[in-house]
Amino acid sequence: MVTGTCNTVTSSCVTLTVNSPITISAQPVNVDLCLPGSTASFSVTAAGTGLTYQWQVNDGTGWVNMTGETNATLTITGITTTALDGNQYRVVLNGTCTTGLNSDAATLAVNSPVDITTQPADISTCAGSTTSFTVVATGSTITYQWQVSINGGPFINVTNAAPFSGATTSTLSINPASTSLTGYEFRVIVSGVPCGAVTSDIVSLTVNALPVAVLTAAAYTNITPYIRTTLYTTVSPAGSYSYQWYRDGVLVPALNDKDKFAVTVDDFGSYDVIVTDNVTGCSSNLSNKATVDYLSSTELFIYPNPSSGSFQVRYFSSATTARTLNIYDSKGARVYTKAYPISTPYTRMDVNMDNAASDIYLVELKDASGKRIATGKVVIR
Repeated sequence: MVTGTCNTVTSSCVTLTVNSPITISAQPVNVDLCLPGSTASFSVTAAGTGLTYQWQVNDGTGWVNMTGETNATLTITGITTTALDGNQYRVVLNGTCTTGLNSDAATLAVNSPVDITTQPADISTCAGSTTSFTVVATGSTITYQWQVSINGGPFINVTNAAPFSGATTSTLSINPASTSLTGYEFRVIVSGVPCGAVTSDIVSLTVNALPVAVLTAAAYTNITPYIRTTLYTTVSPAGSYSYQWYRDGVLVPALNDKDKFAVTVDDFGSYDVIVTDNVTGCSSNLSNKATVDYLSSTELFIYPNPSSGSFQVRYFSSATTARTLNIYDSKGARVYTKAYPISTPYTRMDVNMDNAASDIYLVELKDASGKRIATGKVVIR
């Protein structure tokens, strides 16, 4: 009202409107969900005059408006793949007093449930070996926990204590495997947060004992050409075995799969043997050593005797000097002479007189200086 000397005038009426700026009292939060057929929901709680909503998505290439998503809650249905995993969502708020107010960004995590694609398998192994159980699984944020059942008892978690390692990985290792573990059963729980856990098949462990081989020499360990011996392998427990023989640490292939070996003066050495169980495939450790060595003699060994003309001569020598053989017929005529290098205590000196007449021959052995050191007789028929 305006009053003056002459009169009083009243103005028009006007209205005062006080608008509220936008405030957010509850931000959108991250969502974790599991396939298949899942639904994700993001919400914002806000107040303000003339409030409007526009949801946006960022798939890693930048923020983009989502068509038709203009409410306080964004709902995404029918999620059947992990294509949306990692997407971020926010809402842009506008009002009378506030424009372009962005909410916090919330992340959508689309998780695959755990699926075991390869189950662990039963194991049969040998004592002292290293073995392992393995599982192959797919899924999101996978973790593993191996469990063991001892003698039919309840399953309990395996810890990383000898002989076990890898108790919380896809592969459980056992080193060394001992026969006391035979009959143990194992399984693994594969978990994937937040989608739950899957338990594998139950598998068993069989640990076979190693065979024990003992090597012995029959009768003699020191021999001459006329005294032989045999090495025998005794294996426990009884079963079907194959054999690998070693002489002075070197494999002797000719003796494979033989449980005994007739030793001659050509075979001096220290022997041991490894046996393998033909059923379990488990091999023994090296057996004890059995050594066969020479027995010195002053005899001249000639055999076969009588012969058809081909025979061998042996004579003990502690040195490697050459020897010469002379052979005479019954009339005293020399019919054979040959020098032989000497490399072993009873080096074999082969003689071939297949065309010689039937007779009794004198065999003479001389040393490198020409001195006679031994004589003998051979009958050729």
